[in-house]
Amino acid sequence: MSTTAILPANFRRDAILQQVIARGTRVTVTERGESGWRMHTGAFVPEAGGESLIWVALADDPREPGGVSGAGLAPGREIGLTFRRGHKKCICCCTIERCESGGGVTRIGLRRPRQVQELQRRVFERTEPTKDCPIEVELRALPGGTSTSTGAVIRGSLIDISAGGIRVRANLTGKIEVGAGYLCSLRSDAVRMALTVEAVLRHAEAPVDGAASLGLQFIGLEASTQGYEKLLGLARFVKSLQRRTARTVEQDAGRTGVSAVKSGHDRIHTRPH
Repeated sequence: MSTTAILPANFRRDAILQQVIARGTRVTVTERGESGWRMHTGAFVPEAGGESLIWVALADDPREPGGVSGAGLAPGREIGLTFRRGHKKCICCCTIERCESGGGVTRIGLRRPRQVQELQRRVFERTEPTKDCPIEVELRALPGGTSTSTGAVIRGSLIDISAGGIRVRANLTGKIEVGAGYLCSLRSDAVRMALTVEAVLRHAEAPVDGAASLGLQFIGLEASTQGYEKLLGLARFVKSLQRRTARTVEQDAGRTGVSAVKSGHDRIHTRPH
């Protein structure tokens, strides 16, 4: 009979939360406001008086317009938390129980999440698709923008991807607005992949040869169970793309080595990228 102890399912979750709360770890709060997704920066604060709530202190200046008093920050609403723990990025979905303001700081008391997902930082590194795995991208403008009409579509090809966002090469026929939201659809017949997530345009580079480079950040994935599943699907896809890229590099290095031998070189040194 095995003597290995069977730990409760929430043991790891509680251990993670206990550590980040004690350290006052910085955290990003994501909430859906009236004009779309908004992000706020803050930090965990120590539990007071033995309360079971998780407390987060927010700055008064959110990273998106609207202020911390937006409709999304109210008791009963679900929000997403993102924070780092060592070499991993952690996400969870929490329900707001209490809201307090004073002294230029807004504090929100949260119920403990059912789970905390930990993802390796590697899946947040940009990865380019291989030539035999082109990925089509379609961006459909969401409500809330001022320069692009709702429903307008931009089509392009993937430059690179991570679990946090993408870069897209696209021919633009109209105006675009940094900070605007898009429904982002990714499709690749080569790897039988199709995924749709919400994203925010973070930067746009001037067109080169008629095509612009657009950088988008995925948003809201940590704020719901369905978002969890999409994020995990993205992480799996990025990992598979990284393995595919590594195999291509090895194959190219092998072909180069064979060519060098046939050319009469005495020594060949191959270093991984």
